[in-house]
Amino acid sequence: MNLNGTATPDNPVYKELLDFFTPILALRRAYTDALRSTASPLKIDAEVVANRMRDGTPLLDKTALGCDYTVMKHHFLEMLALIAEKTPPATEEIQAMIEKDAVFESLVRNTLQGLPPDGKHAQTLRFLLEETVNPLLAIQAGFLADTPAFKEWNRGSCPVCGGKPLMGELSGEEGKKFLVCSACRTRWPFGRIQCAGCGTQDHAQVSLLVIEGDPVHSIEICDTCKTYLKIIDCRQAGRKIDIDMENLTTLHLDIIARGKGYTNTHLYMMDA
Repeated sequence: MNLNGTATPDNPVYKELLDFFTPILALRRAYTDALRSTASPLKIDAEVVANRMRDGTPLLDKTALGCDYTVMKHHFLEMLALIAEKTPPATEEIQAMIEKDAVFESLVRNTLQGLPPDGKHAQTLRFLLEETVNPLLAIQAGFLADTPAFKEWNRGSCPVCGGKPLMGELSGEEGKKFLVCSACRTRWPFGRIQCAGCGTQDHAQVSLLVIEGDPVHSIEICDTCKTYLKIIDCRQAGRKIDIDMENLTTLHLDIIARGKGYTNTHLYMMDA
């Protein structure tokens, strides 16, 4: 299906969005470097790797990760300061909450276990915690990036951490499809006509929404589970791909997909 969306990346809203997120991404890079300086890979036996890939179990036992809570809390507070202007009431209350004894450590452990925060300011807190935890996962994913057993993985969740895909990529002469994890940024091969949400390969249920005037981006939709995935065709892009910037500057595609009744699991907004 060919679409001519009214929401486009040259919309002035994108300038405000990039002004907001660019310092966040810069802070994330510096924080990742700080974590990497003391990180060491988890020891995973080759037989365990093979068994987990066969059974559909992600490689990382996130509860076994070593956490430098001092460095992590410092980053969390720097992030909180960055977003203070956008969410002042939430910022003040979150800061007061995490200064209580052991609260921050508990929130980090819950996030690693896949237990998102709930209650007041849950969306903002989730954003901050994932920005704090995901670089730790990305570092461990880097240690595992060349794992041959990834070829045996045919699931829509990440083989390293179990996260959902942020976007899909088409690359190589044949346009092979890869998924990119929204948490640790692991990249793994996946079926070209296959839904990352439910796994169906029914060509009658999985299709592409093609955006008029944009040969680089499209939206994969599934009418079985009503989910969508943004796709970038790296062959058409003609530039080095920064997946975080691609995700930010294609929010108009999220608007189009959601307007047609499709959902995904990683798009959320911070509390006002």
